[in-house]
Amino acid sequence: MLRFPRAVLGAALLTGIATVGAAQAGTAQKDTQARAERMEGRRGPRDPMRALLRGIDLSQGQREQVKAINERYASQLQELRKGNRPDMEKMRAAREKGDTAAMRAARQEMASERQRSLTVTQQASAEVRAVLTADQQKTFDANRAAIGKRGEKRGDRDAWAKAGRKPGRR
Repeated sequence: MLRFPRAVLGAALLTGIATVGAAQAGTAQKDTQARAERMEGRRGPRDPMRALLRGIDLSQGQREQVKAINERYASQLQELRKGNRPDMEKMRAAREKGDTAAMRAARQEMASERQRSLTVTQQASAEVRAVLTADQQKTFDANRAAIGKRGEKRGDRDAWAKAGRKPGRR
């Protein structure tokens, strides 16, 4: 007679544990999604051109020109990123081994690639700016200045590395 109530009690206990576990897993996923949404708001849009064009109402013709410019430069930037992959892998491997000297060497190798990427981005930005009216250019320039200030606020990461510290730590 006692076996049946024990079996029922055991089944109820297992069901309860499974329910709590499932509820916690769902909550963790929702927390992760909410955190990602909050962080996206802090970082701003992932597309730098979108950040530069914030607050600017483009005409249909301007939109088409900006889209064509972005498409033309996107392929160049993608090729630069592909060329950067081996160096990124070297950095990742060095980081996993804890080899800071190899990380610095790989970072130096990537410096020219970063400079080329910056040059391409600046060319695209200049072409987009040329498409805008004088009033739109003022907003564009203000957006660029604001982005630059945020970059300065983050600090020069290379200077931090030379000092042997991570950004944000004193």
